[in-house]
Amino acid sequence: MKGLIAVISAGILLGGCHVFGDDNNGPLEVRGPAVADVVKKLPNLELPEVRVPPPSRDDVIAAYQRVYGSVPDARENQAVGKRLADLEMQVGEDRDAAGEEAPYQAAIQLYEELLEQPNGQDVDQIIYQLARAYDVVGDNVSAKKYLDRLITQYPESAYAVESRFRRAEMAFSAEQYAMAADLLAQ
Repeated sequence: MKGLIAVISAGILLGGCHVFGDDNNGPLEVRGPAVADVVKKLPNLELPEVRVPPPSRDDVIAAYQRVYGSVPDARENQAVGKRLADLEMQVGEDRDAAGEEAPYQAAIQLYEELLEQPNGQDVDQIIYQLARAYDVVGDNVSAKKYLDRLITQYPESAYAVESRFRRAEMAFSAEQYAMAADLLAQ
């Protein structure tokens, strides 16, 4: 019985193939010109070269500012905020070189805000950047606080060694030689 059903099914399937083609050209007849032939006959077009200038850093910052705080995913929003803070840090360096007042304030404010967000990523990097920002503005108390926090909370961080060095350098500059040596020995 199973064999009979299989033979009937095969006959129906093979008969169906006959419906889609004729006996002369087979079931997969090519109709019309090949695509390659059509493309070869298309005229050559001379298109003008269009150059779009890359956005300026101010344009990029403005775009990040528009997006930051409105991204529904908390991790993605934090990533936008971190990138914005890093850009503000670069702007701060330029402003600092130009002698402007409070050149790193926007970066510091963003980094502080990022640290308040729960379940943040790259917290060690944010703390390091914040300590660096405080260091360059001369707020050694805040810089030390964040370097110590990074060393304590993230001892395996890629920034921990640099943080220990910076902390030791601050102690050495303050003529706290024993503390500087201890920090370097850790």
